[in-house]
Amino acid sequence: MGTLSQATSLPGRRPGDAARARRARWRRHLRAHLYVAPAVIPVVVLLYLPFLWTAYLSITRYDGLTPPVRIGLTNYREFLHDPVLATSVRNTLLWVVGTVLLPVGLGLVVAVLTYDLPRGTLWRLPFLLPVAFSGVGSGWCGPSSSATAARPTASCRPCTSLAAAPTSSRTRRRTPSP
Repeated sequence: MGTLSQATSLPGRRPGDAARARRARWRRHLRAHLYVAPAVIPVVVLLYLPFLWTAYLSITRYDGLTPPVRIGLTNYREFLHDPVLATSVRNTLLWVVGTVLLPVGLGLVVAVLTYDLPRGTLWRLPFLLPVAFSGVGSGWCGPSSSATAARPTASCRPCTSLAAAPTSSRTRRRTPSP
């Protein structure tokens, strides 16, 4: 009868092979974790740690100046018995319906109804224009747009003043010579 190590090892394998395989597998896993770390670390630091800190502060009395004092679920009891809670929940639900459900639902209904119509794009156009105009307006008035980067402005200018405004050499149009 052989020893225990001989009985448990498979033919053709040495006793240290399992430990070497574990170390190699551990190195592969470590390498994979190091590749994922640049994406995971900001999520942990910017989402999970603030969430945990807020959860801790929710069971304390803390004014920002003195150390937190643990009070248990008292804050939650006060929150649930606050008379303003019902008004806040109602306002939040109205806001969600008005800004998310209504526009998305209306857009979906219009898209489905006008999909097979001839000139269906013309029927969808009035619903798409506000989205397009808001992007154009924010790009036109924003500090990062190329039209305003060359010349700082205090406010948005209408299209007629863009032609009269001085331009940099990079954005200047060439006029045909006579």
